[in-house]
Parts: sequence; structure tokens; C-alpha cells
Amino acid sequence: MKGALLFIIAAATLYVAGIYRAPAGMMAAVAEFLFFFIGLVSVGLLRRRLRAGIIPAGEGMERKEAMSCYLKVENPGRLPVWFWAAQLVWTQDGQTGRTKISGKVEGRGQERADFEVSAGHCGYVTVTVKQLRVWDYLRLFTRRVKWREGNPSRRIPVFPPRQVLQVESARGEFRESFGTDQTPLPLAGTEVQEVHQYREYKEGDSIKNVHWKLSARSEEMWVKEYSRANECRVGLFLDLVLRKPLDAQRRDAFYEILLALLLGLLARYDGVFLYWFRLREKAFIRRLFTEEEQYRELLAELYEEEWIPWEELDEKSYREEIGAQAGDGLLQLDSDLRLSYGGAETLLLKRFSEDGYERELAEQRVVIP
Repeated sequence: MKGALLFIIAAATLYVAGIYRAPAGMMAAVAEFLFFFIGLVSVGLLRRRLRAGIIPAGEGMERKEAMSCYLKVENPGRLPVWFWAAQLVWTQDGQTGRTKISGKVEGRGQERADFEVSAGHCGYVTVTVKQLRVWDYLRLFTRRVKWREGNPSRRIPVFPPRQVLQVESARGEFRESFGTDQTPLPLAGTEVQEVHQYREYKEGDSIKNVHWKLSARSEEMWVKEYSRANECRVGLFLDLVLRKPLDAQRRDAFYEILLALLLGLLARYDGVFLYWFRLREKAFIRRLFTEEEQYRELLAELYEEEWIPWEELDEKSYREEIGAQAGDGLLQLDSDLRLSYGGAETLLLKRFSEDGYERELAEQRVVIP
């Protein structure tokens, strides 16, 4: 708008100077046109190389809480950008939030401008740079930055708040060995071990646990981490079958109950074997949960899973396959917020309510048969 006004003023100055044959007026009009074209060309040059990216302050955010993020603006050119402004939008389940930020960036430099994002439901929130505009040095002209590969965006996982469900066993120290091997438990005084995972060498690790072949290939020291075959572990199957439509509130309840249950089981057992059916691969997935820090990675993976329509499954064969893959003596959590124990025939342990599950998690306990 300011650039158009400058052009009109320059044209008017030139017209008046021509009528009155005023050399000074002619020079003023030429100067105004020069400013016009310099501003127009400079803003085009400034916006061509500008890049932007969204950087979250952490691995994810908690539901209904704000999280700091940064817009990183890079200027690989020599000319500084004295003023830029960006409009950012984040969307989740049809809900939208937006904010505007601005700043400047030196030549061959970068700048970070912070903003906050919030989300009301578990899952992913997508943050997008909807628009980034650059101004010339006189703030007369502005141009929008165009992206070759689409507007910069970032998906940020949204996790449920942490609660711990109290878990007890009706048999006292209930010990099961899920997913290890089929050999009997070792006699007293013996120890059976299997390789649980490989990790980088840390100071204090025993040299006998070094994986020499892997270390030679990667040129870094790797060690074998063992787990005992008679560790106290429990199995949990996630039934992702939808028997009725799943809204955002019940999905939040499912993930919050799952996290509270996992943390409660981990407080009593050495690990939790988690199973679910992946529809796109037609296969059962198994994950071992042994540390609290794993829940973010685990939930982020579950957010990518497809919920299974009831009509696409043969219930009988589905249940039989669950028993074949994970065994009959395991916990089950389904999309109707029911926690059960067993296999083909299940024992209902708890049915959480969609509206009062937060209070139930805090006040009640679950007893495993």
C-alpha cells in the first residue's frame, strides 16, 4: 500500500513538474521513482533466500498445557533483513490456533523467535508457518516468501498428564515370564540370561559384555545388555477395535488410562510386554516397556496406529490369534475403557467411565487375579 502511494506521488510530482517546466520538480520525481524501484527490487531479493523452520522446546507437550516453540529464520544472503513477520497456525481435530511474530535477521545469520502452542487432546498437533513476509529497508514494500516444498510445518506429539494407577496382585508376588522363552524358570542359585538390547559402551561396563563384531563394524564400543529370564513381567494387550464411534474425549481417556496403567504396572513389575494388532500390516506388534522414560516414544508410535472398525474383523479368529501371539494370561485394555484379564474368556477387572476416569485413576486400585 505504501509502495503504491509512493508511485502515485512520484507520478503526480512528474506531472506537475512537466506542466510548470520545473527542473527541481523533475529531479524530485526521478528520485521518488528511484526509491520506488529500489524498494521493489530489494524486497524481492531479500525474500528469495530466506528460510524458516519450527523447533519445539521438547520432545512433546502435555494435554491442555502450553509448550514453547521457536521459529528459526535463516538468512544465507549477505544483505540483512531489517523486518520480517510470520503468521503461524496449529491445528488438531478441527481446532485451530494462531499467532503472529516478527523480528530481524542479519546477513548470513539466523534468529529464533519464540511462541507458545497448546492442544486440547492427545495425539499430534501440526504447527505450520502459514505466511512469512519480508519488508524493504524503508518499510514501503512487502513480499510473501514462497516455499518450494510447501510451507514449513512440524508435528508435535501431545501426551496425557501423568497419573499412576495403583496395581495389586491377588496372589501377592505374582511373577510371570512373558515373551522371553519357553524354558522352565531356573532353579535357585542359577541364572538364565538373554540379550535384551545393544547400547553404546559407558564407563564402568564390564569388558566381557562388549559386542566385538558390532563394535568393529561401527567403529564404536557397543555392549550387550542382558535381562533375566525369570524377571517379573506382565503382558498387556491393547484392543484397538472400535465397537462404537470414537470421539476425542474417549480417545483422551484411553491414552490417559493406558499411561496410568503402564506406570502402575512398572511400579510393581520389572517390565510390561505390550501387544496390539497393526491393521496396515495385518500383524501383531510387541513392545517391551521397562523404563518410565519410554512412554513418550511408545505413545507417539501408538498415535500413528489405525483404529480397527468392528466390521473388518472376524471376532473369533481375532481372539484366537491374540491367544496364540501373546498367551491367555494377560491384561487387556479396549476402546470402551474396559480393563480385563484372560484370553478367550476374560474377567472384567474395571470399567472406567468416560467422564470420571481421572478421579477413578487417582482414587481406585486394580487387583490382578
